Amino acid sequence: MSGWWRTNRVWLAALPFCVAGAAAASSYNVKDNWYDAGLHHRIAEGSAHTWVEVHDEYTDPVGPTSRTYRVRLDAVGDTPLYPYWEDGTPAPPPDGLRAVTVRLDWRAEPDQQLRGCTLALVDEDGRRFEADTTDACTPFEQGGPEAPSPGADERPTTGPEGEPERPASWTTNPVVLVPEDTQISEVWVYWETPDHVDLRVP
Repeated sequence: MSGWWRTNRVWLAALPFCVAGAAAASSYNVKDNWYDAGLHHRIAEGSAHTWVEVHDEYTDPVGPTSRTYRVRLDAVGDTPLYPYWEDGTPAPPPDGLRAVTVRLDWRAEPDQQLRGCTLALVDEDGRRFEADTTDACTPFEQGGPEAPSPGADERPTTGPEGEPERPASWTTNPVVLVPEDTQISEVWVYWETPDHVDLRVP
């Protein structure tokens, strides 16, 4: 046996295990970076005009928690004006785009943290178009408890001081800009990736 082989035989014998370990680490990173960073976990689904019960487990600055609510897709249709311009004045959508409004009915206890959700329309090719609003899931100025701040020890159970309590049931009508030729097939609602709720458009 040559001097090189004698010197490196231990490392050569361990090489297959190193490769296997690297592959396992790569697989773990794919799970972390691809799965957790995207919307790959459907936690609930339903058809239009049907109530969907959702129990969404997640972690906030205080620790593990959950939100429970019911949502129903009532209607999806075009609207002539887009309401989310910077100056707050509704105006027609730009050329090549159309404004699509989504009517959602909601039910939840007033202590559930539902602020800050994202609503997206998904077309037949899987493209996702998000609503540019923070009120997609809660009534205006009645959003209920805010998420706890970093370092907080307790979660708020009511809305900000002076804000009326969120009712037990309400309706939202977010509007989304999409290309004119887009065929919407699903409405997604989500807070933290990778979880989302899938509401199918008829």
